[in-house]
This record gives sequence, C-alpha cells and structure tokens, in this order.
Amino acid sequence: MTSAFKHHLIDHPEPAWKVAKQADISDSKLSKIVNGYILPTEEEMNRLAQVLGKGREELFPEARFAKEE
Repeated sequence: MTSAFKHHLIDHPEPAWKVAKQADISDSKLSKIVNGYILPTEEEMNRLAQVLGKGREELFPEARFAKEE
C-alpha cells in the first residue's frame, strides 16, 4: 500500500524518527504505516506530505481523498 511513501521517506535527508516527530506521529505508528499494517488518517497524510515536501497524492497514490471544494 505505501511503497511510494516508503521510498520518499527513505530518500528524505531526515531520519524517520524526526519525520514522525515533525508530523506529530509516534515512531511506532510511522513504522506501522510504512510496513502497511495500518493506514494513516487523511490528516496524518497531510502532515507527512508537508514534512516530506511532497503532495499527499504523490506519497499515497492509492488512497482516495475527499473532494476539496
């Protein structure tokens, strides 16, 4: 599910624990997201995208997002 996200996280210059902290997500939860055990909420996707400097659609292309008006 999260292979695009995983690749961007690996390529990011900050270690994963710093990305988690900046996105206000626990290390454990980030690990579960990366390994496909759980799905991040839409808000968590937004925060992760902001920290990684990518669009959430780029990080989570398989996710369905609510239409923004």
